[in-house]
Amino acid sequence: MSWFEKILGIEMTLDNLENVLEMQLNDLHSAETQLISALPKMAAAAKSSALAGAFRSHLAETRQHKSRLEKAFRLLGKRMSGEKSRGLTHRSAPRSGPQI
Repeated sequence: MSWFEKILGIEMTLDNLENVLEMQLNDLHSAETQLISALPKMAAAAKSSALAGAFRSHLAETRQHKSRLEKAFRLLGKRMSGEKSRGLTHRSAPRSGPQI
């Protein structure tokens, strides 16, 4: 049994693979959008100038990633769903925590 069947409860077909690609691209776009919002706050909260600089550098890269994902959607003729990535919002979203 493939992971598609385990996770999505469907057999893997070409049509399903296209849907999975679209779903994954939407998820990545959401994650990049959330990071674009979070990274400036993380840079502002950083106690180290090197860490703040790393966050700002990562922000520039993240903006490029988002732009590439938007281009991929255009090339595929697909529309972004606008749904928030559950993976980032639940498990790995930057949160306030102990100062490093």
